[in-house]
Amino acid sequence: MKKPINVLQIALSLVFGGTEKLVYDIVRHVDKHKVRPVVCCLDEFGHFGEVLKNDGRQVYQLHRVPGVDWTLIPKLYHIIQDERIDVIHAQQYTPYFYGLLASLYCKLRGAVYRPKLVFTEHGIAFPYRKKWKRRLVNPFLSLFTHEIIAISQSLKENLAIYENFPTHRIKVIYNGIDLQRFSLDIDPAVKKRSIGISHDGPLIGIVARLHHVKNHPLLLRAFKNVLEHAPQASLLIVGDGPDEDKLKRLALSLELGEKAVFLGARDDIPELLQVFDIFVLPSFSEGTSVSLLEAMASSLPIVATRVGGNSEVVIDQETAFLVESDNEDEMAAMILKLLFDEELRHRMGKAGRKRVHELFSLENMVKTYTDVYYKAVDGKRSS
Repeated sequence: MKKPINVLQIALSLVFGGTEKLVYDIVRHVDKHKVRPVVCCLDEFGHFGEVLKNDGRQVYQLHRVPGVDWTLIPKLYHIIQDERIDVIHAQQYTPYFYGLLASLYCKLRGAVYRPKLVFTEHGIAFPYRKKWKRRLVNPFLSLFTHEIIAISQSLKENLAIYENFPTHRIKVIYNGIDLQRFSLDIDPAVKKRSIGISHDGPLIGIVARLHHVKNHPLLLRAFKNVLEHAPQASLLIVGDGPDEDKLKRLALSLELGEKAVFLGARDDIPELLQVFDIFVLPSFSEGTSVSLLEAMASSLPIVATRVGGNSEVVIDQETAFLVESDNEDEMAAMILKLLFDEELRHRMGKAGRKRVHELFSLENMVKTYTDVYYKAVDGKRSS
């Protein structure tokens, strides 16, 4: 039997987040007889990094400094040689930049291990704008990149328009999730009590980093409108991030009181989703949202914004209601429509679960990436 190929996953960190969860899932679920994964966090380990370390995985932390940190290149070079890396898989643009330089450095030094480079972009900065430096350099960088991957068709188009990557070089691989984690049989009442919910009113929920691109203010304002018609409802906000204090102040100014519950980062997402009645994702921008897939796997009806890859993940009016990212009244109306129609909630949730099982399984995603790694080693590009 052939030895497994060695793949270096480079990410900024492995904190709670969709990109980070994807790296974690690939490392945990890839066939160990085919791929030996090594992880490198440029900044911090984060929750998922610590879990992988405790699981006995090889995880490096490089402590990147602000600006262009040229010291990372020799550090990555030594990791590549020590770990006998065959393929670098860079997650997002900054890891791509350093991974590409490290790959070229290996070639320039005539090193024993000169890995092929695979780059997955999970989303470009919002608001979208054409950055002239990247537009000049990216076509050149793509010459030294074996595979460029976008996690949705929408993102592929944006990478071509705003980042100037050659369209024909970009492959789409949708994110996938571990569906077994969302086949649970729990007592919702017990779970509710564990998070301080003592009433039987409907629960509207979101799982996302508290970051401006996730557009939590839209949801908070929409929820204010919802309470006028459904005062028994509560809003559960799961996640942490740089906007936490700002969002808590907004909730206070909207007089949401105990109706808006900030739960912070959690490692019991599958259980929490079981107590949600409706899942909402108000983002300004998305690639293929992992939290959206997880909500679908949990048979939840969804209200999401009509942005990015959301319209590729859900089917509007069938598995979700899609609304504009600046229209709190429209969002509130769709939430209320679901709150007052139990049969509609059930039908949408069932359709969403069926769709995620058919198209967005972790097994399919990991297999596709494994094929990409092997083709990279063989010098072949995916069609």
